Amino acid sequence: DQEIEPFVNTVYEKLNNRGVAIVSVPSDCISVTHKHYRHYNKKLLDSTMRGFELLEIYYLVKPGFIFNVLNRLIRKFASINILRKSFFKIYNIFCAEGNEKSCQHIVAVYRKV
Repeated sequence: DQEIEPFVNTVYEKLNNRGVAIVSVPSDCISVTHKHYRHYNKKLLDSTMRGFELLEIYYLVKPGFIFNVLNRLIRKFASINILRKSFFKIYNIFCAEGNEKSCQHIVAVYRKV
């Protein structure tokens, strides 16, 4: 937590006026793991990115049954190219885009103001 504000301040200082920062964070729709000690929603991300204007936000990876099955199949059949391609097509249709209430990841585009 103590490292986040100095990091954001450094990004702000390094950007040109009206420069753009692309931020990728885990969503608070999923449980906190040992890998990520903080998960975000739009409100928390906006408050963290003080001095920036939100331009775009994307909610990615809709969790659920289809995602879990595809994830297992992709790992199991990764070496079979035709199957892998088919699984990824299904993934892109059903799982790639989430929403604010159901996603695993948030990608936001901010502009320095």
